[in-house]
Amino acid sequence: MNKAEMIHDASGTGASSIQSAYHGSNSVTLGSRLVGMVPWIMIAGLLYAGIFIHPKPTGSAVVPPVIERKDLLFGVNITDKHNIWIVGNFGKIIKSSDAGVSWKRQTTGVDVHLQDIDSWDDAHAVAIGNGASVLYTEDAGTTWKTVVVPHSDVANKLIHVHVGAGGSAWVVGEYGTVLRTTDFGVTWKQMREPEDVNFADIDASNLKNIWIAAEGGKLFHSADEGATWSMIQTQATGSLMAIQFRTPEKGVAVGLDGTILTTQNSGATWTRIPDSKTKNAQHLFAITWDAQNNEWVAVGSKGVWVRMDADLTTFNTGKLSASDLAAHTKIGIIDQTHLVVAGERPGIWDRSQWTSLVGR
Repeated sequence: MNKAEMIHDASGTGASSIQSAYHGSNSVTLGSRLVGMVPWIMIAGLLYAGIFIHPKPTGSAVVPPVIERKDLLFGVNITDKHNIWIVGNFGKIIKSSDAGVSWKRQTTGVDVHLQDIDSWDDAHAVAIGNGASVLYTEDAGTTWKTVVVPHSDVANKLIHVHVGAGGSAWVVGEYGTVLRTTDFGVTWKQMREPEDVNFADIDASNLKNIWIAAEGGKLFHSADEGATWSMIQTQATGSLMAIQFRTPEKGVAVGLDGTILTTQNSGATWTRIPDSKTKNAQHLFAITWDAQNNEWVAVGSKGVWVRMDADLTTFNTGKLSASDLAAHTKIGIIDQTHLVVAGERPGIWDRSQWTSLVGR
């Protein structure tokens, strides 16, 4: 049975119908074939477009700013008035080479929160943070290297780093951690046994008198480059958060509840400044000596700042801006007019106007 007969049997149509179906007029046959080919032509066109034709973007991609609103940037360091480093959450290190006008993010390879940064020069710097994290750079931050340091299994957040001459640096943190390097951060030595006390800041500018600000109103002191330590209980009841000396004799420590302690005799005695003088009840997290303006500057919670003269007899307080309620944790001096203040909302302050860096 040929093909025509098979169709006839199945459909019940006669031979003439079969002949008509297969051998109708040329116009009908051509039209039918063209109609039948339409789906295949469409499919072929789509395949060609998918393989050989690539769409071109018609608009620019949205690139997030280097400093986002969600960022918490805890530490700042200024090598000179042009080069500024800031560190913070999720391993973020950003740098400006034009006094804070523009910023670039540097690759760190870590995602822990970084708490502080300090530098010996524009090429050599060290950053520290949670999980006993220590990173150092030898090429201005083009590459950051991580290093394993002695740490406690109980608590290992590193809070503050202070660099000195000849590649030396000191780091303090949770659980009585004190570390020291003498080779630009490549290797580190533990300088005291762990203890159930948290250290917030260290001033090691004078190795004969190293001072640490600690919780519970405590100060720790070493007169022999960290070989031995003594503890001093001050008049403060809250934690001390920052300490700095401007000369071997004169220093200031600040802390929670607006605490300000001063010494004029290399730390032999410490005096608490009455709250009535500072008119400030906010926590203070950072203190720095501004040699260009011959004054102390402190910052803290709710955007508060305190400025004090060299002899700590005159005190002025205020807010970075009327709407600023952020906590600020570190200060960097750019020049005689401008300061960088790190924290929840980092920005540049010219002692009268506050300019946020968020969105840069």
